[in-house]
Amino acid sequence: DHIDGMLDEAGFTYYGTGDLTGNTWLLKYQLGEYVQSQGKPFYSVNNFTSLNSVNIQWALASYLMIKEHSCAVYISKTQDYGNDAWQQEYQAQIGTPLNSMYQGQGVYWRDYSNGVSIVNSASKATFTVNLNAAYQYVDLYGNPVGPTVTMPPHSGLVLLIQS
Repeated sequence: DHIDGMLDEAGFTYYGTGDLTGNTWLLKYQLGEYVQSQGKPFYSVNNFTSLNSVNIQWALASYLMIKEHSCAVYISKTQDYGNDAWQQEYQAQIGTPLNSMYQGQGVYWRDYSNGVSIVNSASKATFTVNLNAAYQYVDLYGNPVGPTVTMPPHSGLVLLIQS
């Protein structure tokens, strides 16, 4: 009751020192959900030693699992505050959430009106998952994906329904 919102500098990358996995990742998800359920905003800061599509998708897919109406994400290089941290991936027209996060095929899923977010939070296990056969998907860079995808340990993937 005594706070207006929460800024989580550790994000899903633990201050840029390594990705959260397993139960630690799940606890971060639960924290973000809880803060928002109290009508408070939750801000997730995710730092990486280097930015690439794999790292950005990890943070973005994890963020999309907790995103409700009061949530925001920041992705940048470690301690790169003050610089323009706009990522082209933020423009993805994934739509609105259709449900809460759920688990299936060894990974976490969240369906959106124009796509899906998938996270493998396991620290060592790789999963090959089947996508919804009713849709054709593209990744955030316009590349066709499916009908199966392989999710390496601590990976995220944001897919858009191809129109």
